[in-house]
Amino acid sequence: MQHFRIESIAFPLIYVTFLEALLGWQWCLLRAALLAGVDGSEPQNRSERSVVDAIDSFLIS
Repeated sequence: MQHFRIESIAFPLIYVTFLEALLGWQWCLLRAALLAGVDGSEPQNRSERSVVDAIDSFLIS
């Protein structure tokens, strides 16, 4: 009979949660930088905005 160990599930779950939180914060900062532009202005063309929208839709789904 195999013994069930909570550590075998808890560690990967904590790791994945930490990784998602880390990537979430990094994406928030990257998204703000993309939307603000280098000079602090709004995106000048559709491609800049579409990149942000595409990544948003990928992360939400």
